Amino acid sequence: MHRLLSCLVPLLLLGCSQGAPVSLANSAEQRDDGWTTATLEASGFDVGKIRQLNQRLETGWHPNAHILLVEYDGKLVYEKYLAGKDESWGISIGHREFNENSLHDLRSISKSVTSLLLGIALGDEFDSALSRPIIDFFPEFANQVAPGVEQVTLHHVLTMTAGFEWNEMEVPYSNPKNDEISMYYAPDPVQFALTKPLHSKPGARWYYNGGMTMVIAALIEKISGQPFLEFARDNLAEPLDISD
Repeated sequence: MHRLLSCLVPLLLLGCSQGAPVSLANSAEQRDDGWTTATLEASGFDVGKIRQLNQRLETGWHPNAHILLVEYDGKLVYEKYLAGKDESWGISIGHREFNENSLHDLRSISKSVTSLLLGIALGDEFDSALSRPIIDFFPEFANQVAPGVEQVTLHHVLTMTAGFEWNEMEVPYSNPKNDEISMYYAPDPVQFALTKPLHSKPGARWYYNGGMTMVIAALIEKISGQPFLEFARDNLAEPLDISD
């Protein structure tokens, strides 16, 4: 459990930790939102370590924390809401008090949601599709891709190991040389992402590449015949009662 928390904390440190009191989900009753809770003890957690974590959040030992939730076996065992500076796509929206109803700038969490939607779109064909070259799904670009791109599979695209030359981490997003920004303004973002030269052998190296998420979203549209956001709403958001 300690290792699990060590993984969760850095993933969720997104704001400044001052303010709201701790809330320990310590009963097996239903919350108003239907999420079952359970005690930390019954779930096998070291309560002393959780209280230490809670104290660190309150004192700013983990800076820039907004919210921390811990779920175990489908049940909520710990929740913590804090306060701090927030932004939306790089634009400050000031100091906020966060609670269970607060909307938050998700950023790259959306990449995992996009991958999840691809799994829904492919259904039973998901496993067999992983080994297919990505260009098989986009034959309209077959004559434009760089040598070696025919070896890039859907698995490589999903795991960001496709090997494309891509500059998203060395320069800030405010710099037009950032490929994520260049893709945003490209006439065809998918073409922009898939026609980059290869920097390394597919599967050999991980590199953060927002272009691959754009490719996945376009593939979902091809498979489903629906606009991406419409497919996401019908097949994920509405079944989970997510309306905003």
